Amino acid sequence: AAAAGWRVARPRSVSVFAEQTPNPDSVMFYPESRSVLGDGTKTISFGNKYDTADSPLAAAIFKVKGVSEVLLASRHVTVTKTPSVQWD
Repeated sequence: AAAAGWRVARPRSVSVFAEQTPNPDSVMFYPESRSVLGDGTKTISFGNKYDTADSPLAAAIFKVKGVSEVLLASRHVTVTKTPSVQWD
């Protein structure tokens, strides 16, 4: 049992589906049964890692080598890479 005032951490998981876009350097990611920003929220675009102070998700994505832009929308995330970087 957990001590008074402490909660036992439970493993969390989210299934994410990827979808190609017309831009060969961008991929859209859809978390299953979860929203990203929520309905009625405008998209937020991050053009570099220094603009991500308000978004831990965008900051984490920019840690991947070659990411040039992150777009958060109500139900998906679009990640764009620099053309010179190859992702598998």
